[in-house]
Amino acid sequence: MRNGKSNPNRWLLSTACGLALLTASGSAALAQNVPTSDATAPQGSGAATQVIQLKPGQEAGTPTVMPADTAGNPGASTQDAHFVWAASATNQAEVEFGKLAQARGQSPNEQNFGKMLEADHMNSEQALTPIADTLMLKTSPGLSPMQTALLQHLQAVPADQFDMEFNHAMVRAHQHAIAVFRKEAMTGQSQQLRAYAHQTLPALENHLQLAESMSPMPMQGPAMASMTPAPVQVPPPSSVVDPQVSGNPDTSADQLNGRVLQFNSQS
Repeated sequence: MRNGKSNPNRWLLSTACGLALLTASGSAALAQNVPTSDATAPQGSGAATQVIQLKPGQEAGTPTVMPADTAGNPGASTQDAHFVWAASATNQAEVEFGKLAQARGQSPNEQNFGKMLEADHMNSEQALTPIADTLMLKTSPGLSPMQTALLQHLQAVPADQFDMEFNHAMVRAHQHAIAVFRKEAMTGQSQQLRAYAHQTLPALENHLQLAESMSPMPMQGPAMASMTPAPVQVPPPSSVVDPQVSGNPDTSADQLNGRVLQFNSQS
């Protein structure tokens, strides 16, 4: 500044630089919130989503669209967001499977098993929802495409084959669910979700044992696959709520992901 007068060229240059910085920042922010494909997000979802493509052999219950942004919530990780979505879809699917077993089951044991599935997974979803709300994580709006396909398959099988097909499907579904819940109980970032996963495991394991006890025949048929979760040590309740999580959760999750499930698709 000279003689109390401002240089107009300098003022214009400063303004142009400021606008350029604002434009660049805005573009970067928008780019982070653009979905990775043109797939439609769940109705009512205001949050950014990323589309996760189903891989060959991916198990029913794995979400195809999941919340992508947890940056504003230091209490939850991307793994936590995926777990909430998958657990919610599983709960809703098992409620529907339970209702179907009550309607189509050929034995009182099968019908009672259906009642248990409906009640336990309804309670599980009711316990999960407030935790998800607190952490600002989205629950699934419904069943996954593969869960829907399995439900339709079980609705269409002949009556005299229903019990066998249903029990075989429940063995696989609960093997998968147990692996997912064990992983979250061990490596989830949210203390609340780790506790929820740990507390839900006994019911899932009970369902698996019942389904196995009613499935003496070799498992085969459409929409079926062989899944063998590796044994994983679940931490005791005292460590589930421990605010200090040892090690690197992301690294542990990656290692667990590599050895939890073996999946062989069948045509």
